[in-house]
Amino acid sequence: PALFTLSGNKLLMAGGLSGGGGIATANSYIYNYDTDSWSAAAVMPGAVGNAAYAKTPSGKMYVSGGYSHVGGTTDTWYNSLYQYTEGTNTWATLATMSTNREWHQLTPYTSGGNEYLMVTGGDQSQTFATVLRSTEAYNINANSWASTGNMPGTTNGKKSIHFAYFPTGSNAIYAFGGNGGDQKSVYKYNISGNSWAATTSLNQTQYNNFTSSAVLLDGRVFMICGYYGTDFQKNAEIYSFTTPVTFSATGTNNNFVFSLTSGAGTFYEKLRTFIPPYPLTGGPSRVTATDANSHSATADVNY
Repeated sequence: PALFTLSGNKLLMAGGLSGGGGIATANSYIYNYDTDSWSAAAVMPGAVGNAAYAKTPSGKMYVSGGYSHVGGTTDTWYNSLYQYTEGTNTWATLATMSTNREWHQLTPYTSGGNEYLMVTGGDQSQTFATVLRSTEAYNINANSWASTGNMPGTTNGKKSIHFAYFPTGSNAIYAFGGNGGDQKSVYKYNISGNSWAATTSLNQTQYNNFTSSAVLLDGRVFMICGYYGTDFQKNAEIYSFTTPVTFSATGTNNNFVFSLTSGAGTFYEKLRTFIPPYPLTGGPSRVTATDANSHSATADVNY
């Protein structure tokens, strides 16, 4: 089901698959933390499960696409988009996507002062036999969709997409993992250039739709592997949105002291790792290595 935070220590849960056979529900419920109780909310315009959902920075809540085994006999995929308004406890039906899909991602982003939603990948089968590389963007102000092209990949490189993210202050959306043969790939969408390109891949290959992810406070993404082959995996890693910079310092001894000499961010000396600020603003930052005899080398980290 879709899950949103509301005001007053409350959560909204909407849709999902109920009972056996993959039959979707349109019911919505509100959970109150303070009273530890549930109450019925407005019913969605349509019953969907395996839908994507997102809340924009301005607080608007959306549910897109999804699936249901209608009547227990017919697999059906949807291209719907619904918006929930907390103040009136109402749902509205908005413009539909060009492609029916489930297991996709819905990512809010801003461009030119306007709010958008990006849909990446998805599927049109219950066995991931028809996964999608297509993407499209929803203009919230205009209530309209536009194609944003296909993600890269070969015929074996289709993507249902596990996770998509818009780093605050950036000009890009990153699409991670997914089902379809290239589960460790990361694709980057250039918003101003309206183009997709492959970027630095994940280290592990088991990042499918059963993976768990979280955005850390410094803007990096923490990912735990999901189900792969015939078993669940235990691998995890952290993904940073900057390109690693390596450099060497020459001197008469190797006992270098590393420091951040200009710019923002955090330098972890023992790990020899620099993490840029979040949001990604104010670059570049300069890291300096100095030995006991005052020999030094510097590297600038651009972001």
